[in-house]
Amino acid sequence: MIQAKPKECSNCKMITVLWKSNPKLCLTCSTLLKSKGILDSSPKQRSAVLSKVSSGKIKSVSDKRLLALKDYRIVRDKYMSEHTMCEVEGCNSREVELHHKKPRAYHLCDVSVFMSVCRACHQKIESSDSWARSKGYKLNHL
Repeated sequence: MIQAKPKECSNCKMITVLWKSNPKLCLTCSTLLKSKGILDSSPKQRSAVLSKVSSGKIKSVSDKRLLALKDYRIVRDKYMSEHTMCEVEGCNSREVELHHKKPRAYHLCDVSVFMSVCRACHQKIESSDSWARSKGYKLNHL
């Protein structure tokens, strides 16, 4: 019987007996990529995806989050153009930034939790949790 020689997997770089020859993949990588539908794609698409996968780099922002951020920027810019003064009681500053009363992870484009605040008030809101909650400048994420 012919013995297969161990070679380097093009995805995980492990020296092992290859499961597939084009691209050169071990059993683990072949199974993983097939389950994700990458091996069923055209050779051109497959090589583009494999080069990203094998580079070992993880995207800092997912494609899904990039789309959400694109929508968020539009909503944020519209809100900021309509709310040009600090909304904290007793402050009339015109140099404002956006504060989220609830966490951005859950309420990114929810205008009802937006608040236009100056830098000093924003820092006070973030550092004085009980004061901010009592004034309604911070809310629970639920």
